[in-house]
Amino acid sequence: MLITLTEWAGRKFSRPPHINTLRQWAKNGQINPPPVKVARRYCVPETAEFIPLVGAGVDSIDSVMMEILSDGKTS
Repeated sequence: MLITLTEWAGRKFSRPPHINTLRQWAKNGQINPPPVKVARRYCVPETAEFIPLVGAGVDSIDSVMMEILSDGKTS
């Protein structure tokens, strides 16, 4: 059975994210199985899971990128 993103989030999270965040997750492929658009809403199976992005922050910048950012040169 498919349910809306807001219904799904209400079941998965004690404090559900805002609908805009849920839509972004849907577009970024962070919900598995991927949501489908039904009419004007995203819907997902009740069993869908959230997949957090790994390495999405500043900590994920590699050493070459750090060199470029620090002085504009590589090695």
